[in-house]
Amino acid sequence: MMMILGAEHVLLWVPKGTHEYEKFIRPSQLLTAIDATQLHCDDLCGVEDSKIWTPTH
Repeated sequence: MMMILGAEHVLLWVPKGTHEYEKFIRPSQLLTAIDATQLHCDDLCGVEDSKIWTPTH
């Protein structure tokens, strides 16, 4: 959630409202969708923010 707020409201990298919490899917939903295909998931991991932030510009 902090990454979304940062990208939308602080850094203005993406337009406000780009991310809608109601549209996010849970990892279990993603795995169910993958199981219905010929795809294979080796590892499921999340996104973490870096505690040490280095500006890119």
